[in-house]
Amino acid sequence: MVLFIGDGMATSMISAARYVSKKSTFGKFGDNLLEIEKLGTIGKVMTNGIDAMITDSANSAAAYNSGHKGWVNALNVYVDTSDDGLDDPKVETIGEYIRRTRPGMCIGVVTTTDIQDATPAAVYAHTRKRGQFDVITDQLINPFKPTSGNMTWDPKPARPDVILGGGGSSFCIKSDSKPSCQGTTTNYYDLFAKAGYQVVNNKDQLAAVKDDAPVLGIFNSNNMNYWLDRHVFTDNVKSSGNPDGSGTGATNQPDLEQMAMTAVKVMSKKCNDGFFLMVEGGLIDVGMHNMDYDRGLSELLELDRTVAAVNKWAKENGDNTGMMVTADHAHAYDVYASIDTQYFNSLPNDDKNILGDADRGLQIQKHLAIGEYAEAGWVDSVMDENGLPTKWNGRYRLASGKVDGPQLRENWQVRTSPRSAATQDRSLANKIPGAPTVMVANPAEPAGINRGSMVTPGNYRSVHSLQGVDLYCGGPWYFRRNCARVIDNTEVFFIMADALGLGYSPSNPKTRDC
Repeated sequence: MVLFIGDGMATSMISAARYVSKKSTFGKFGDNLLEIEKLGTIGKVMTNGIDAMITDSANSAAAYNSGHKGWVNALNVYVDTSDDGLDDPKVETIGEYIRRTRPGMCIGVVTTTDIQDATPAAVYAHTRKRGQFDVITDQLINPFKPTSGNMTWDPKPARPDVILGGGGSSFCIKSDSKPSCQGTTTNYYDLFAKAGYQVVNNKDQLAAVKDDAPVLGIFNSNNMNYWLDRHVFTDNVKSSGNPDGSGTGATNQPDLEQMAMTAVKVMSKKCNDGFFLMVEGGLIDVGMHNMDYDRGLSELLELDRTVAAVNKWAKENGDNTGMMVTADHAHAYDVYASIDTQYFNSLPNDDKNILGDADRGLQIQKHLAIGEYAEAGWVDSVMDENGLPTKWNGRYRLASGKVDGPQLRENWQVRTSPRSAATQDRSLANKIPGAPTVMVANPAEPAGINRGSMVTPGNYRSVHSLQGVDLYCGGPWYFRRNCARVIDNTEVFFIMADALGLGYSPSNPKTRDC
C-alpha cells in the first residue's frame, strides 16, 4: 500500500502542471496526461476538521492516518483545554495498528520536508502542537513519553523501517561546530544507528543501502531544497542545509523518486508481509504558501514522476499494490489567463507617461500583456529534451495566482532563488504599542503589477483554502473501486486499513484480508 500526498495540491494545480508539461493536438491531450491522472479511479475528498472549515496539514493528515477527525495543529489526539501538548486523549495511527496486528509488515515514511513536519509525523506521532519537533523526533524511535506522570499510552511506537526526508537539525546536538543543530541531550543519528538503522545523509549513501536493515536518511537540516534549486539554480543549495548541522551546503540531496524507490525496494525485501508507505511531495505546499508558483509546480511534477516509477514497479511485481494519490488540503490557486512576459517587461510600471499627475496607480499599460479568453492562447512548455521541467523562462507563461496572500507585486516570471514576496513594515507597530507588524511587498522583488493584501496584517505567506481535493487510486480493482466517490478525509484511513487487512482475524469469519 502506497499513499502519495501532494501537500496542498489543489485540482487547479494538477491542471496547471499538465498545461506546462504535456503536449496537446488540436486542443486535445488524449492520453498525454499526468501519470496521477492515468492511475485509475477518481474521487474527491472533503478536508475540513472538527474545529474549522479550513484545515491544516496536521489534522487532515492525521485523519488519513487514524480515521478520526481532528483539530488544527493537532496530530492524532482529541484536543483538550490544557497547555500541555502531550496530555490530550490519543488515537492509534495506522503505523501503530500495523505494529499491533501485522508485525511482519514494513512501514515507510518519505518526504521532501522535515521528517517531523505535520504530514509525515501523522503516521507515527501524538501531540497537540505540531511544532514540537523535539518530541516528534523522539517518537520516531521511542515509546510515547508523557510530560505528566499519570498519562500513559500503551501501543508500540510505529518506528518506521524506512525514514527519508529532511529535518536534521533535530537529530544532532548543538555546538560551536554544529550551529544548525537544535538538540541538547540526544544525538538521534547515533541512537538510530545503535538500533540497527543504516544512517545516510546524501544520495550516494542512499544508493548504497542494503535491503536487509532499516534505513534512516536525513538529507537537509530543515526542509530539503526545491527540485528547481537542486537541478537548475544550484547555487541556492551551497550555503546551508547540511543535515549534520555544520551549516555547510547540502549539495548532494536525492530526488523524491530515488527516495521512494529505495523505500519500496528495501521494504519489499526486508519484510515478509507487505508494506505501508507514505510518500509526500511536501514542498508543493511550501512553494504555494510563498506564491513561488514555478517551484510549487515543479514539485508537483516531481511527485508525478515518482508515482510513475512506483506504479511501474508495482505492475512488474505482481500488480497487487494499492496506490492512492491525494492532497491533505488545497490552496486557492488558479490560472485565469496567459502573460506575454516580453511585452510585459517592455511596458512602464506606471501610467504617468500618459496620465501625469492623474495616475492613480492602476498600471493600465502593464495589464495589456495579460491575455484573456481567445487572447490566452497556449503557453510555452517547461520540459527539456530529457523530459524534465527545467525551462521556466519561456515568453508565454501562465497568468496565475491566489485569492489570498500578503501585499506583493507579480510579474509571473521564474525567480532564480526561492521567493520572498513580502517583508516586514514596523511603522504601525512603532507608533502604536501592541499593533501588529504589517507585511508589505518586498522591495527586492522585480517590478510587476502591485496587489494588496488579502490575509491578516502580520502574515507573510498565503494560506490554505476550503476546496476539496482529488483522489486518484490505482492497483487491484477491488481496492480502487472504493475511491470513486466523494468521501470525508477520515474514510481514506478505512479504505487503506481494509486493503491492508488490519481488521482481519482468522478466528472471525466476518473479517477478511483484502
